[in-house]
Amino acid sequence: MRRWLLPLLCCAFLTCCCTPPAGMEEFIPASQAENDCYNFSLDLSDSLAYYDVILYTRSDDPKPEKDFVAIYALWYSPDSLLTHAERFALPTGGRRGKVSVYREDLHLRPGVWRLMLNHEPGEPSIRGIGLSLKKHENPYGTR
Repeated sequence: MRRWLLPLLCCAFLTCCCTPPAGMEEFIPASQAENDCYNFSLDLSDSLAYYDVILYTRSDDPKPEKDFVAIYALWYSPDSLLTHAERFALPTGGRRGKVSVYREDLHLRPGVWRLMLNHEPGEPSIRGIGLSLKKHENPYGTR
């Protein structure tokens, strides 16, 4: 009986480890942003899933004049076409930082999308921008 226990435990461990992650997280420091532009690749390949896009940033200034930074967002489809552009205010939360939901229940054409975030010149100094992509399975299995 003990002879089968170790192989059985190994199989159970490998099965648990091989499940795909339910999202991704990435932080781009301001020093690595090209011309204040933060580029994120979002794998939205699962056509039955919905995604939440959550952004994180913090200010270098302990008491900034504004508690947000103006951001331009450009969405590029998997075939590199600009599909959406917008401007929004991203809260900075001072030195403590701030987590903000940018998009909930996002459902786009399957593939790897590119999101480019750029803050306006003269905006408060930030340490970088982080992005968290959370995947939610469709509870009904189909659309």
